Amino acid sequence: MITLKDIFITYWNQITILLFGVGFLIKWILDIRAKKNEINYNLFQQKRLDAVNTFFANYSKTDHLWKNSMVWDILENKINATEIDNILSPILSEIQRNTLELQIYFTEKEHKIFSKISENIHSINGKLQVLYFSNLNTSEKSKEFIVFREEKSIENNKLFWDLSHLLKKTFK
Repeated sequence: MITLKDIFITYWNQITILLFGVGFLIKWILDIRAKKNEINYNLFQQKRLDAVNTFFANYSKTDHLWKNSMVWDILENKINATEIDNILSPILSEIQRNTLELQIYFTEKEHKIFSKISENIHSINGKLQVLYFSNLNTSEKSKEFIVFREEKSIENNKLFWDLSHLLKKTFK
């Protein structure tokens, strides 16, 4: 009768090579999986960072737009409603698209900050629309718009402060 001990003694070379081959195969498979996970993680982080940078860039464009002299032309009714839509709609749509894209990359709690900033941008636009059609004189319209814009700007600055801390933790 052949025992396990006899098998190991007789075929120790072949068993060693077989165990080495199986071990090498397992290590190779695990390395491939780890590499794939690392690539996916890096790609996800890069896309996430790109989305944040695009949001910041579009926010800056919009913020510049609200402080631009064009706003005064709008409040003085020098620009008609169609032209206003042609100017504002693309950037506001892009902000909305960015906000939706960020939903993919951030948790609900984290995404609420981006959403609130986007809401503030759209509320500034809404205020501009209301003032465009109001019967106030240009001076009153501009004063009301500046006060409202500054309130939202201060709120957005606080949100950006919270967001910057969040992003620093996320990308460390």
